[in-house]
Formats: sequence, C-alpha cells, structure tokens
Amino acid sequence: MAAAMRPEIVDNPPMRPVPGKPRFEIWRDSRLAALPHDVLFIWGREDRVMPIDGVFTLLKQIPRARLYVVPRCGHWAQWEHAGEFNRVAANFLSA
Repeated sequence: MAAAMRPEIVDNPPMRPVPGKPRFEIWRDSRLAALPHDVLFIWGREDRVMPIDGVFTLLKQIPRARLYVVPRCGHWAQWEHAGEFNRVAANFLSA
C-alpha cells in the first residue's frame, strides 16, 4: 500500500507511456464537458503517482464531478483505506 509513496515507484511507474506513442491526456478530451453523469473522484492527499493538483483540472471540466480526499493516503485509496473508500463509494452509488 505504501508503494505509491516510495520514491522508486514514483520515479519508475509501472504504467508509464510507451516510447514512440502519443500520450493520452484525458484532461484535454473535449467530451468531458458533455458527461451527463455524476462523477466521483476519490483521491489520496499524499498521492505521489498522480498528485492531487491534477484532479482540479478534471473537476473544472466535468460539470457534475465531486471530489473526496482521503488524508494520509497515497495512490491506492481502495487498498490503503478500504473501509472508508467502500463507504464513500457505496454512498455515492446509492444516491
């Protein structure tokens, strides 16, 4: 669970872009503004793989997006804080 906060994982992420292929940058996708659904981002505040600053760009583009920040959490909120993650996700899905 703490792997998302380890420098060697951050420096060499397992899902890095493939050399020679264009990187897909989701926040540049114009279709985000047209999403008709509620969207929930659950983000670890100490995520070093995808720092929290990046989610704010998505929040600006997705009209019905919400953010739940998990303190003292790295990249894998669903593992690092499974109970909290499950409760928040279940509440969102049942609303």
